[in-house]
Amino acid sequence: ESHTVAAAAAAADLPFLALRAIADPAGRDVPSAALAGQTADGSILVLPVVRQVLFKPWELPALIGLAGDYRRAMAALQNVVELAGPLFGLI
Repeated sequence: ESHTVAAAAAAADLPFLALRAIADPAGRDVPSAALAGQTADGSILVLPVVRQVLFKPWELPALIGLAGDYRRAMAALQNVVELAGPLFGLI
């Protein structure tokens, strides 16, 4: 989590900024298909996701919705980066 990086930055007397964009609204469950492909480093393996959708095809609409939410969250973060400029004006 970002608090660990923030502590390291503070200890090194370096500026630190954390930005987060939430891709899954609190009122909606994450489909098991999305979780099936998630690795420890946060990347996604496609085959386990496809396998899970084959066994639970009713999860496909929720999975597509989550993908759309993720794309919007990443676009929002990209927008902040572009507006803030190089190095967020920190250095």
